[in-house]
Amino acid sequence: MTYGNKTMGFICEINQMDADRIISERRDYNYGSPVYDIKDVEYGPAFTIFPEDIVMIPNAVLVYIDCSAVGNPKPTYRWIKVEGDREIELTYGADQRYTLTNGKLTIQTPKPSDIGQYRCEAMNKFGKIRTKTIQMSFGSLGEFSNVRDAPYNTLAYDGAAVECSRISYNPAVAYSWKRTLDNNVVQSIYTEVTPHIFASLNGKLYFSEIQKVDAGEYYCQVDLFGLSRNAVGAAQPPSRTSYPIEVSVQDQAAKPNWGPSIQNDFIAVFPKPPLRGQDVQMECFAYGSARNYETSWLYSWRREGAPLPKSVKMLDFNRILIIPNAQKHDEGTYTCFVSRNSQQTDSRSVTIVLSAKPYFVIPLKTQHLDSGSTINWRCQASGTPAPRYTWFKNGEMLTPQPDLQINRNILTISNADAKRHSGMYQCRASNDLGEAYSTAEVRVLSFKPTFRKNPLPNGLDAALRGNVTIVCDPEAAPAPEKFWYRNNVKLNLQVGTMMTGPRVRKLPSGNIYITSIQQSDAGIYTCEASNTNGKASSSCRINVRDSAVITVKPKATQTVFVNETAFIACEASYNPALDLLYIWKFNGQAIDVDKDYQYARSPHASGIMIKMAQFWNAGTYECIARTTLNEVSAKGILKIEGPPGEPVGVYGDAASVTSTSIHLFWFPGADHGQAITHYRIEAESDFEHGKWITVAQNIPEIQTKLSADNRDKRHFFVTSLDPGNGYRFRVQAINQLGFGLYSQPSRYYQTLQAPPSEAPSGLSGGGGSVGDLTITWKKLHRRYHGGDGLNYTVYWRLYSGDASGKWEYKAGINWETEKFVEMVGENNFYLEYEVKIQAWNRLGPGVNSSTVLVYSAEGMPIAAPLDVSSSGFNSTALEVTWTEVEDTREKMKGKIGGYQVNYWLRYEEEPVYKRFIRFKGQRSSGIIIGLASDSYYYTEVLLVKNIQEKRSVLLPSCTHKKYMSFHMDTTVSNCFGEE
Repeated sequence: MTYGNKTMGFICEINQMDADRIISERRDYNYGSPVYDIKDVEYGPAFTIFPEDIVMIPNAVLVYIDCSAVGNPKPTYRWIKVEGDREIELTYGADQRYTLTNGKLTIQTPKPSDIGQYRCEAMNKFGKIRTKTIQMSFGSLGEFSNVRDAPYNTLAYDGAAVECSRISYNPAVAYSWKRTLDNNVVQSIYTEVTPHIFASLNGKLYFSEIQKVDAGEYYCQVDLFGLSRNAVGAAQPPSRTSYPIEVSVQDQAAKPNWGPSIQNDFIAVFPKPPLRGQDVQMECFAYGSARNYETSWLYSWRREGAPLPKSVKMLDFNRILIIPNAQKHDEGTYTCFVSRNSQQTDSRSVTIVLSAKPYFVIPLKTQHLDSGSTINWRCQASGTPAPRYTWFKNGEMLTPQPDLQINRNILTISNADAKRHSGMYQCRASNDLGEAYSTAEVRVLSFKPTFRKNPLPNGLDAALRGNVTIVCDPEAAPAPEKFWYRNNVKLNLQVGTMMTGPRVRKLPSGNIYITSIQQSDAGIYTCEASNTNGKASSSCRINVRDSAVITVKPKATQTVFVNETAFIACEASYNPALDLLYIWKFNGQAIDVDKDYQYARSPHASGIMIKMAQFWNAGTYECIARTTLNEVSAKGILKIEGPPGEPVGVYGDAASVTSTSIHLFWFPGADHGQAITHYRIEAESDFEHGKWITVAQNIPEIQTKLSADNRDKRHFFVTSLDPGNGYRFRVQAINQLGFGLYSQPSRYYQTLQAPPSEAPSGLSGGGGSVGDLTITWKKLHRRYHGGDGLNYTVYWRLYSGDASGKWEYKAGINWETEKFVEMVGENNFYLEYEVKIQAWNRLGPGVNSSTVLVYSAEGMPIAAPLDVSSSGFNSTALEVTWTEVEDTREKMKGKIGGYQVNYWLRYEEEPVYKRFIRFKGQRSSGIIIGLASDSYYYTEVLLVKNIQEKRSVLLPSCTHKKYMSFHMDTTVSNCFGEE
């Protein structure tokens, strides 16, 4: 918080009488239970693996959705499909395509009827919990229009932006660009080679300064992405290549040394809106002179009021800035600076505000309540937009009741009752971007007091004229009332605090506190704890000594969760006439409590606090009480529970390496108090440094154990690797409390060479000259080569529906090539061909790609639009009519795309580049608007096809004349002469 210009700290206040609640013992699942071994403790289900939205492509073989939970007893599972208000349980009996295996739902041969919303439920005897609802959908990629885009006309030495042809898709596409070179070879555009060109995620291709050499035909390729890896399986994600986009560059005088001027589309930010937890990409691009681009242009970035995040990546001559896994602290105003020759500059800023799906900053914690008690239970989520809250018990939505009050993110349980209120609770936070659940259990307890786990010490030494606290800490529910006896005589004690009260007094916690100890205080003290279920007692002998003694010792073993505050008690009884000094040691090393920020002394109880305890804080703590006469000490062990430690010693058995697998070994790290349940393994290829991919996940810990002789070592056979790659591996452990750190990577292991493991993607084609069958694809990534000597074999055959038809093929195509043209003959214009592609290396052929249909090139149509005429439609518009061309393969030598109407003023010389309007599809008329009034126009109608145009007969036409009268004469038969 701030006060004026100063930053002030926060102060938390509590009534002094309630101060003991801050450091009271944390209740856990074995509270009140005779069970000591944590493995035997029973508790409700908690999810460790959550399902995510899944997008499939058609013809996927199967899809699986994973869901896993821990609990004791072991949870059982249900999968629910949500259809509005109707919920359908998915079972093998309902549909034999469904298989449920320990929470994993597998659907064989997914169908469009499988599209919808799903959730997983886990349950045991303590209750039921549910995951967020996920969406299952099919990805789709439409076709580019068969109407070719209008040529893009521009002037040399200007900046330019070419837009990709429109296409429908779901969920998302990635854009790439190709162009036709002078030798008719189609080649991908790489900005490393042509730095004055920039391909944006928005689907446009930008030129900082376009020149005559940039003129030609460009192709936009789109690839569907955002698909689930599990769903895609062996199917090939769809890809489409646009028809050629003609870029025409007209001469004009050169403009040396102009720019930079940041183009209006930038700074562009992706995704839209930018989301927390995703990679946020910012793009910056400027127009200007492209001469000596690599040496004269410089892009740089800054963040207002703060340095750039340490994780940022700069790509493509620093024109792209990426923030991996963006978080709220990465927000701010980012400025792109562009300079050329260190003289001309430009800059532009954008403010990044991250939208965010809800995520919990204060999750629910399991509550072990006294019967009859009241609790205000709070969950707190952050998100943009602000989240809404819904509460659930055992998977069912809660509504307000007399003993259950709901106020947004606060649930109030009154008069807690085991039958009504015990169970599994969830707080759901949702906004327009998604939802999140926080889960915890409520146990309403009722049992008589017991000192089974925390009896009073047999004997306790106290210093003459010193102070002593006798701690009475039984387990009980509801909380007991405590009475004290000395030598079997009840003490009528007044309640006071550590600072004020009678010499012998009872603290608010129920402990007894004696000051200025006298010899007469020696004796047997008994604490009797009583509640509605019964009573119990425990006794301790107080011995009065002349020297200092520790009366409240650190617990022998104490456990807290990581990131919580730990309190270790230590209190000495001593003669107040002497000075007392407390000294703390951690694993034998002295702690400077006053200087080390992580430690603090408690103002209300004698001891030490460890703030935000981390795993390295676990160990032995020693409290030393020192006076001028003597010193005494006591020790206790602090344990920190949390996600597992990082596995160590990851290595592979080199003798086990095959072309697709390796036998991997490692040693588990510390489990940090909760048993490891699963492992995840990731791999990095030497062809893709810095990109870690999951090669095995949700591996049950029990499946990784070796024989009894190697019980500390773990192993797993990693499969689905690609041949001919160098891989290194890292392992992550998971327990009930979360995901641990990744291990250090192993060394690299080379998989054996084998035939290619994938086929080239993006198979498409079409266009070209009459008689051509043009086939295009994206060259195969080096990761999938499998070995040396990669080349392609392209197959084609005329589509007939006969699966036994003979394939033609061309083998030995260089792996860098992305286009093949086969002459199928002029008579085979605009016919469907089945095409596929296969990668080979010196060890043999790889898998075939999916078969796609590609049309051979169209021919020149033998028909043209006739009987063109026009008439005035209103004062600034013409209606043009013509006779439709018969849309048959024989007449069109292809398929009609539409009609283009060119128009120009009658009295001007026929321009080279005419104004025009296009009308898609088959039609016989069209209206031209936005014309000059009272003017005559010539019009011509052109037949628009995918690659060819057939000009109609040139006919003059005009707008109507506007006469100076109360009416308009719109009857004009033609405009060869004036009216």
